[in-house]
Amino acid sequence: MTKPRVTVLLTCAASPMAVEAIQALQASRTLRVRVVGVDMDPRGPGAAFASAFYQVPGGGDPAYVDRVMTICRREGVRVAIPTSDEEALALARAQDRFRSAGITCTVPRPELIELFTDKARMYDVLAQRGVVVPRYERVTTIPQVRHAAARLGYPARPFVIKPAAARGGRGVWLIREGGASLDELLRGMSLDAMRLETYVQAADRAATLAPLVAMECFSGDVFDVDLLGVGGRLKTMVSRRRFHPRSTPFRGCVLERHPAVLALARSVHQALKLDYLHDVDIMLDAQGGAHLLEVNPRQSASVIATVSAGLNLLEHLVRRALDLKVPAARVPYGVAIRPSVRTTCVNGRVR
Repeated sequence: MTKPRVTVLLTCAASPMAVEAIQALQASRTLRVRVVGVDMDPRGPGAAFASAFYQVPGGGDPAYVDRVMTICRREGVRVAIPTSDEEALALARAQDRFRSAGITCTVPRPELIELFTDKARMYDVLAQRGVVVPRYERVTTIPQVRHAAARLGYPARPFVIKPAAARGGRGVWLIREGGASLDELLRGMSLDAMRLETYVQAADRAATLAPLVAMECFSGDVFDVDLLGVGGRLKTMVSRRRFHPRSTPFRGCVLERHPAVLALARSVHQALKLDYLHDVDIMLDAQGGAHLLEVNPRQSASVIATVSAGLNLLEHLVRRALDLKVPAARVPYGVAIRPSVRTTCVNGRVR
């Protein structure tokens, strides 16, 4: 049987992890996929592996959508897959424009855009829909930071403070009296930490304090959960326990079936009726209870771990975008994935 041909545009395509994402798309067993890569950096390793590559501005640039649309028309793209929050939200706001050109963007529905740009608002809505969320406080001033710290039990209990709109663990601080414990250091589980007064002094030097979320802190393992939705119905769910709590750089994971993690991720999907491929970050407490950290408007870059384990979720994502049947998936739980470094010599050019 002849495999359908499709051209797919992948963003952030110059990054090292994009190499495996591009190859996963090209290795589809049911589709003949041609990959067009776009990225701000024309020199990254992923640029050499796509069939065509273009430099584009950042997802927050006003010219981003027009540039991507021009590339899609030139290359005959039918599916556009964003791999950063900024790009996902930019394409989500313009998805009707792309759809009218015959291009499917694997992005959240328009009514969900506000939630993905405001972590506190996301928590609000999920709590209203019956999803258990961490204790959290909105903070925009130094007095509010102090008030939130007291309400969250500081200094007896540490807490986390992070931007209301950020990605990849950027700007996340663990506020506590002491530094990392020996056990955390040995296990590679430490986060950037400082005392409250140090944080306040640093924040005081800034002209303005960006909208922040202060939330309770947990001490257990962190999971990425891949959620593939078809028309709001959950089709495939994969939980992956990180070897390190930070998502960047990727330091490996193990596909692990954890009942509490899977139940929480499922409740998030049911509450939001997500479509396409999304990533939910969940952390355990000391007793093994699961707590929601983030809901991301696109798939995790580390979704390539599932490909290495034998489950090509990127192929399934493209099939969903094309309204083709998405096959049932057997999740290879128990498989551990560790990143490696390789060098490649390729002669090519950037358009």
